[in-house]
Amino acid sequence: GTTDPDEAAGILAEALIGDMAASLPGGDSRRAATALAQLLGPYRAAHGRYPSLPDLRELLDGSKTAINALREALDEAGERAQARELEARVRQSGAPGDVGALLADRIALLDRPAFADFFDTTGDRRPFSLRALEHPLRVRIDLPERGHAEASRMLARLVLAQFTECAVGRADRSLFACLVLDDASHTDRQIIADEPLTKVLHFIRKVATGKAVTTQSVTVRTVERERWSASDLAHGVPAGHAVLSVTSVRGEGGPPVLVDLRG
Repeated sequence: GTTDPDEAAGILAEALIGDMAASLPGGDSRRAATALAQLLGPYRAAHGRYPSLPDLRELLDGSKTAINALREALDEAGERAQARELEARVRQSGAPGDVGALLADRIALLDRPAFADFFDTTGDRRPFSLRALEHPLRVRIDLPERGHAEASRMLARLVLAQFTECAVGRADRSLFACLVLDDASHTDRQIIADEPLTKVLHFIRKVATGKAVTTQSVTVRTVERERWSASDLAHGVPAGHAVLSVTSVRGEGGPPVLVDLRG
């Protein structure tokens, strides 16, 4: 949803490695954003669009065929500045501490047939963007049933990164904007069996269905709800009456009792 390669690179870097940025050199995702910008900018300048996931994965892997094709396209377009960006990426590729290989591995989790339509960049589909913040949006990203847990987390970070970037860059900031993100990928938990027979049954089921045996996890907590508030006790108790809190001989509390003190 953005035409600025640097902005797109920052959003994509946060989505891909936002969960591990603290462990990378520099302690953030700036190096990853720089590496992505060195490819997104030249590709957009040469082709008028951003690369698809397979194309970006090949460029990050340092594929000579992909690099040479992009280099030739930049030469034909006369984009010398963008060609220098590409050459800088080529020089950094494979160097100690380079994040290109890590980014390629993370993109591989999204470069799956199940997500091909969602990440289509050919122009046939309208790209998802959070720039229309003047109106309430409700977005549902429905992942395939089998697996893709890590892809789910990356897509959640992608939505969050887009919102953060777009909310700050709004022209009209008089409207309140917030993001309510409900990640339902956590609502199932995997069952770990202890008994040998159960382990065998779970293994057979995993082979047959392609996913681990799970059960829906529900968090339940007991909330004590007051029957009368302090205001009710002060103003709602009739004259000559009292509210008593009674307890059994075993220490079990009972509901409050309204007692008539006038006999």
